[in-house]
Amino acid sequence: MSQLYNNAIKETKRHGLINFPYEVYRCKIPETFPFFPMHYHDEFEVVYILEGTLSVVIQGGHYTCSEGDIVVIPPGKIHGFYQNGTDTCHYTNIVFSLNLLESPDSEIYEKFFSHYFTDSVVVPYYFPKGSEINETLKSSIKVLFDTRHDVLTLPLLIKSELYKILSVMQGISLPKDTHLETAEIAVKRLLPVFKLVKENYGRDISVEEAASLINYSESYFMSIFKKVTGTSFTNFLKMTRLENARVMLLGTDLQVLEIAQKCGFENISYFIRAFKENYKFSPLQYKKMRGKK
Repeated sequence: MSQLYNNAIKETKRHGLINFPYEVYRCKIPETFPFFPMHYHDEFEVVYILEGTLSVVIQGGHYTCSEGDIVVIPPGKIHGFYQNGTDTCHYTNIVFSLNLLESPDSEIYEKFFSHYFTDSVVVPYYFPKGSEINETLKSSIKVLFDTRHDVLTLPLLIKSELYKILSVMQGISLPKDTHLETAEIAVKRLLPVFKLVKENYGRDISVEEAASLINYSESYFMSIFKKVTGTSFTNFLKMTRLENARVMLLGTDLQVLEIAQKCGFENISYFIRAFKENYKFSPLQYKKMRGKK
């Protein structure tokens, strides 16, 4: 994967233990966070919708997921999770490194896992409730969810269920055509823009600047950006700023005004209003609620 990817939107969070890189999460949108912006990671991810609906974007493809639906995201695939209108969503996601199951220099890893990193196969991402693959995956997901606190006592059971999931995905994988799909080309073209926002959200970034970065006209850029991410560039920038402000409220002793300015909000009233709309509390209430002074 190119250095551009590494510098743009790669998630660096460690999932699970160093010697057992595996974690099961439970998330609620918008309660936990209003959205999870476009990113990728080296781990495999399996998402199961417990209740509500969720908008998922993977490699430029859009999926509206409902209760019982499953989404599988292989390593390196750019994806994001967004609130579907005003709907709430409760979901679980299972994130694990393939290194947990096989050493990268093993024959099995080379034969069955390495193609995920070379982009040489195509696999479906979305499996609606009631479909044959969904029913097969669901049984393993249930076991993994029920044993999410038993990593140290049931490692073999957990590994066996992960192997089952990968076996299913292997069975439906197809060799990839040498020509990238249009949506995937668009995603890769937008990577410099994602990098721009990630590193410069604290200053003014215009549509003109973002579009010129990748040599697009403003109108074409806005159209492609919304097609790939499911939202406008202006809203994406605002949500990125709000999420960084939320992190600062939790992890620093900075005052609300300082945080607003650092995150690119020149108007404090607008910042407070936007924050409350997305997180249900004012910035100061949120800070106090989390035990901050």
